[in-house]
Amino acid sequence: MISAQTNDLSRAFNIHKISSASLSGPSNFLLLFYAVESGLKYVYLRKNGLKSTDDLDDPIKEYGHDITLWLSELKIPAHRMFYKKNFRLRKKIGSNHVRDIHQAWRYGILIHEEDERDIISFLHNLEQWIEENK
Repeated sequence: MISAQTNDLSRAFNIHKISSASLSGPSNFLLLFYAVESGLKYVYLRKNGLKSTDDLDDPIKEYGHDITLWLSELKIPAHRMFYKKNFRLRKKIGSNHVRDIHQAWRYGILIHEEDERDIISFLHNLEQWIEENK
């Protein structure tokens, strides 16, 4: 894992958020996911008086892309936490954890429309929470 300072994470949140708004489809969703991930890490570091991701304790260092674990650490209000923990792909049976949705978007794998819509709404709610808590 590459170490990121709080200012790096804040900048990543803003850049990805702005860039995602100029795109559509999976590219938009992928950048929105990364914006939210960066923003959650930024808020966590700032609220805990940490300067970089190197300062994170184990096992938090291993959370990576699992935004559901960051939600728990940040104690985000329940009305922001409504989300599907799993999503379905259109052409496969079974489900995948939401922490892996960025892989589907990155590789162009189609997601069940209802699940994708719900997760995008959830990410936008988190984006707003991050703006309110930066």
